[in-house]
Amino acid sequence: MITMVALLVVVAAIFVYLIPSGASPGSEEERVVCRMPRVLIITTGKDGTGSLPEGVTLTMESFLRQGAYTRLATRDALLDRDYLDQFNILLMLTAIHYHDADRQYSLTYMDDIELEILREWIAGGGLLIAGDNLGRNFRNGTDRISMYGRLEPDNWPLAEPFGVMMSERNMEGFSLYGHLADSLHGLLIPTLGEGSWILVPDSILSEKTKVLAYWNTDTLLFPALTFNEYGKGGTLLLPSSYLLHPSNDGGHWNAVQINAFCEIVMQKFYRNSPLEFRLIPWPDNRPAALAVSLNSDGDASHYERVFNMLKNHRVTPTLFVNHSLDDEIQRVLGKHAHHIQSNGFRKVNMRDLSFSETVFQIEMNEQAWNQSFTGFRFPFTLNSVAGMEYLQRKGYIYDSSIGKDHVSSFKGSLFPYHLPVFSGETYQVLDLLEISPLARDDYFYYRMIQDEREITDHEKLAHKAKLYNDYLLNFWNHIALRNGGMMVYLGHPLFSGHNDTVLQPLANLIDTARASGAWITSMEEIATRWKLLDQTLFTITAEVNGKQQCTIQTSMPEGEELKGVTVSIREKPRDVRAARGSVTVQEAPDNNRWYIIFDAFNGQKVEVSY
Repeated sequence: MITMVALLVVVAAIFVYLIPSGASPGSEEERVVCRMPRVLIITTGKDGTGSLPEGVTLTMESFLRQGAYTRLATRDALLDRDYLDQFNILLMLTAIHYHDADRQYSLTYMDDIELEILREWIAGGGLLIAGDNLGRNFRNGTDRISMYGRLEPDNWPLAEPFGVMMSERNMEGFSLYGHLADSLHGLLIPTLGEGSWILVPDSILSEKTKVLAYWNTDTLLFPALTFNEYGKGGTLLLPSSYLLHPSNDGGHWNAVQINAFCEIVMQKFYRNSPLEFRLIPWPDNRPAALAVSLNSDGDASHYERVFNMLKNHRVTPTLFVNHSLDDEIQRVLGKHAHHIQSNGFRKVNMRDLSFSETVFQIEMNEQAWNQSFTGFRFPFTLNSVAGMEYLQRKGYIYDSSIGKDHVSSFKGSLFPYHLPVFSGETYQVLDLLEISPLARDDYFYYRMIQDEREITDHEKLAHKAKLYNDYLLNFWNHIALRNGGMMVYLGHPLFSGHNDTVLQPLANLIDTARASGAWITSMEEIATRWKLLDQTLFTITAEVNGKQQCTIQTSMPEGEELKGVTVSIREKPRDVRAARGSVTVQEAPDNNRWYIIFDAFNGQKVEVSY
């Protein structure tokens, strides 16, 4: 045991998930095998209806942006070792709203057997990022601190993986200091106030433990944010889960700082790897994705105007329908390419419905259209837990009701995610994907169209169109494109189809996205691709001596195929060959990266020499 007296802030060397092949050290045949990073975030969601805590949104988006497929799950996933082993980075935060207060799901309440599973997963090569209080209490509510006085190896199985023992202290007057990155330098948490009793590492158990940030006053110093190598894996222990929660919502760090922390994780994850592989989620190295969706409102002339413009711009929209479309509108639809998905049978708030009434709304719309839908948007974009659960039971692939707003908050998501829901004592993460549309739709800007007295005010309507145009282009350029995410336009023929002036912002958005090289696609294609990504593992076998080459091997459901899979590397490849199909290489001089593009199927192998 190493007692803490005075320590210098150092930067951690975070373990990369590597498995030796068994070849003799130093031989020309020596190889390492690693999985491309896959992140699992344990959460029950924020409110039970699929909304995420804003810190979860930001960390998920950051990891995805940096090339690590990221998935959400409840803590039940920890008991499924085969499933858990598909992931090599695990994020377990204990902040309020990340988990409910029920002991079955709160990460504060964990029995020894659950913590032992985590310990074994870390020893086998996993990287755990955990918030304070993880497993502090037993599932029966007993506080380990109250019972034993401190968290140590005899009573807390995570003590050795974290490399520390912890006790609860009043940290009034302490501040958190460290130097993790340029944007994470100096004061990381302001001085704590009166009654700030928190868990603090008071002893270090391993020489491999590195302290990245400290609690300190003028006279006292305690470890705070630590990294420890354990077995083939490692741990990052945060002094507060609110470090990864945005400061505009009561957290400690802003979006830039949270992203910087995730970058540190990714860089250190690859520290010992001969090459750094990162996955681009969109096909053919596309920088972002755009899809157009419409709700059913307006008359035939409105539909005709919108669909003609989309046809001229080579865009196939998704139209969410109910039973109210008349024959004239359906004749218009018959002339244009589009995807039809369900908006429910009637325009009612489905949160007010019983389960049987919910089933009626979903089933009757399928009967009305004589079609089995795969996508759904709840009326008024107000989803319901019963509705989402039934959609999953019916085999729907995605919902599109949780609007994204990354301007004033971080609601919704720039990437698809599996919906976490709970009702009563039922907690689950659905196979149903959330494809978040824009929170601000055309109604937000053009609602005056519903007032016949204002329709003739062309100058006012043109001004609203300019505001809408600016909003759409700003969101695309500064949020969707900059973050490599998706933008799902949400409109209504009644508003956007009123005249050419109010329709122009959508046309300008499409032109701008196409000039950006974006993947202009449908919501159905986004959802289908994401479902396959969830089931796909990429394994890298790298020669570390001699030939200087590696192989990317794909494991995914037999008979499925992912077109245009893009993997980025920092080393310039000398030669790239695919076992089947073509493979191309693109260079990006601005960020010194090379992109390998190939079609993936089960057993596909891509050999890279460098």
